[in-house]
Amino acid sequence: MNIELLTTSVILLVVLAVLLLLALWIFRQEKYRRMEAQKSSAELSLMREHIERNLYNLNDRLLSNEERWKDLNHLLLSYKPEIESDYARVKESITPDFFKQLGINQSKIKVQKNLVFVLTPFHQDKKQTFDAIVHACREVGLIALRGDEEFVQGDIFKFIVEKMLAARLIIANIDGRNPNVFYELGLAHAIGKPTIIVSKELSGVPFDLQSKHIILYKDIADLNYRLLYTFTRLLINE
Repeated sequence: MNIELLTTSVILLVVLAVLLLLALWIFRQEKYRRMEAQKSSAELSLMREHIERNLYNLNDRLLSNEERWKDLNHLLLSYKPEIESDYARVKESITPDFFKQLGINQSKIKVQKNLVFVLTPFHQDKKQTFDAIVHACREVGLIALRGDEEFVQGDIFKFIVEKMLAARLIIANIDGRNPNVFYELGLAHAIGKPTIIVSKELSGVPFDLQSKHIILYKDIADLNYRLLYTFTRLLINE
């Protein structure tokens, strides 16, 4: 009887040991898989950042020529938005179905008088420009927000459209010619939001900056000054 009990105990211990080893092996495999996934994600992130930086640098060199800059931005230069006294107005150029498909109820979105939504590349190289916009907004009592500053569960595009509808003003940084920025800028124009476009200045560009609401700036200090001047004009005209 004691031998049978001892044998059973040994078998149970062996089974438990095997199960423990199996669980430990699975845990280590899962840990290794997570580490590899994190490593791959980090490598892809660094690769994307490197590629984006090279593209931005190449784009800056290509657009250093005034004629090339005007050629690539001719649609923006020809667009002449009017600053509306009623900044909450949304044009009917976008059908209600567009917002309905996104699950957005326009009637429930109220314009926030102090909100400025910034359309900008999220790349680190463009952070200085965004920080300058935030600083200029803060000086006149406005809050600047961009699309990646709040944690969003679900459709990020829906979140961006809702913020655009709720914003008093939209600022678009077109440096880098980011396709997302241009798409969102077109949407801002379509819904009739007052929009300011900012881009690095090229000397001798022959157009009226104020009437077209395109700010070309030499450096960050110049951008801050021009934004404050534009904000003042907008606030006075309302």
